[in-house]
Amino acid sequence: MNVQHTEKQAYLSTDFGEKLAKTYKVYDLAEEKLGRFTRGKRKGKIRGSIEWLKCERGGWKTGVGVCRPGVIAFRLCSPSGEVVHGQFKKGTHAEGWTYAHKFISGH
Repeated sequence: MNVQHTEKQAYLSTDFGEKLAKTYKVYDLAEEKLGRFTRGKRKGKIRGSIEWLKCERGGWKTGVGVCRPGVIAFRLCSPSGEVVHGQFKKGTHAEGWTYAHKFISGH
């Protein structure tokens, strides 16, 4: 059975995106690298987005082994789409997965 995965995104200026950044312990990094809005309705909120690679249906992945459902990797992106930080979620063992490496590097 092949792994089924999706890429998802949340803006850091939303409550959900902010909570997600705090959950993955990258909130301070996001604030440092991306900055905050200074005007408008999002004043004081962090710029950019957090994107994550989620395994919807687990299975066997060649070169990786068993991939279980859940978040595999995530990255912080600037408003222009540039990846400023990416990492694997601890305990996923997806380091051998080429697609996941491309996801966190933005290529």
